[in-house]
Amino acid sequence: MRSLWRHSLVLAFGGFMLAAALPAFGAPAVTLSVTPASPQAIGTQLTLTANATGFVPSLALHQGPRYSFSAVLSPSGLNYPIHTGMTSHVTWTPPNAGDYTLTVIVTQRPRKAT
Repeated sequence: MRSLWRHSLVLAFGGFMLAAALPAFGAPAVTLSVTPASPQAIGTQLTLTANATGFVPSLALHQGPRYSFSAVLSPSGLNYPIHTGMTSHVTWTPPNAGDYTLTVIVTQRPRKAT
């Protein structure tokens, strides 16, 4: 069984607008924060931090949560995969000026028995 939660944050080089959390299966939730705060000059490195709650810690039967960060440039729709892995924070420098929708998807799967 796979669990999935999604949270988006719209980043504009003029301000932030927080989108609603979209928990897919109940209690677990995730929030996404970005520092430094907007607006920033082009070329500024951002730190994206996901805070996931309600997940099972990494145990013999479960892997820890896996985080997939991405960005979509508006209005072009260009998608920028940022990072996928076990870490809940990443750094990223937007490649172009514009408004970005930043997304983190957190998943957790049981480990396979061997």
